Amino acid sequence: MSSDLLTGLADVLEYPGSDFRVRCMALMARLEVERPEAAEAMGEFLEATGPVSATALEETYAATFDLNPVCCLNVGYQLFGESYKRGAFMAQLNADYREREFEAGNELPDHLPVILRFLAVLDDAEHRSWLLEEAVLPALAKMAGAFEGTDSVYGALVRSALLTLQPPGFVLRKDDSRTLPVLGADDHTSWEWNDGKH
Repeated sequence: MSSDLLTGLADVLEYPGSDFRVRCMALMARLEVERPEAAEAMGEFLEATGPVSATALEETYAATFDLNPVCCLNVGYQLFGESYKRGAFMAQLNADYREREFEAGNELPDHLPVILRFLAVLDDAEHRSWLLEEAVLPALAKMAGAFEGTDSVYGALVRSALLTLQPPGFVLRKDDSRTLPVLGADDHTSWEWNDGKH
């Protein structure tokens, strides 16, 4: 997956501003070539938000992602809730960011657009795949499920993000079969794989 696609996805998942539709249309143009199904979902989002004012869209974004824990954009929260595992996950992300001189800005390290921007500059293909498949995709799938049966305009955007990031043939594993990051007692800088013994 191209770095431009990851960055474009991060752009449209951030708080909408005056150029929000321009960002969405630019991403949709790339998706039409690389991920047609994701482009279709993005088209649904653009159609649904066409009549919505910029102010109303910003208010809806805040109500959807900032004030509603079920759909918050923090990957660690989606995976672990407010448990020690989320703290461990964020600590490792911070360590990864420091190692690669990546700046998360004012957001928490597990904020989805931040992780996507990190993946765009991450040159370790194995680590990128792991972070996508074990963390980002399960979090997005959970969010997409929360939007099912609702009339939220942002449901199509989250579905587009999920379809954009899913590798062909990808099957989401059950929670108990995924490798989840936890900090080892003696090692606070590297991943310790949860094999069911921790």
